[in-house]
Amino acid sequence: MFRLALPIAAAADIKPEDAEQKTMSRKTGISILLIDDDETVHIGTQQQLTVWGFGCDAVESIDEALIAAQKHSPSMVVSDYRLRENRTGADAIARITRNTGKPAPARSADYR
Repeated sequence: MFRLALPIAAAADIKPEDAEQKTMSRKTGISILLIDDDETVHIGTQQQLTVWGFGCDAVESIDEALIAAQKHSPSMVVSDYRLRENRTGADAIARITRNTGKPAPARSADYR
């Protein structure tokens, strides 16, 4: 048994859409299309990429990725390997390349 005493503090008001983060995302000129069907992972990764200065569109499916890639041509695609409906990140990358007509640097990884 142990005891831990911490002072009560007001919650920080952190918003992923803060003006500072928007400004930072324009610094690199690199846009990343992130595909991950785990909401927690895709929100956290999107926020971190934005803090690091990248523009980032985060989607949960191949269909959403195709729409996002048509709207904003990504500099890079980062995808989880295992997606819903027995699809993979490699499938997503191949379809994006076919639909846009230009290969984007891409990385598909399975960290589970």
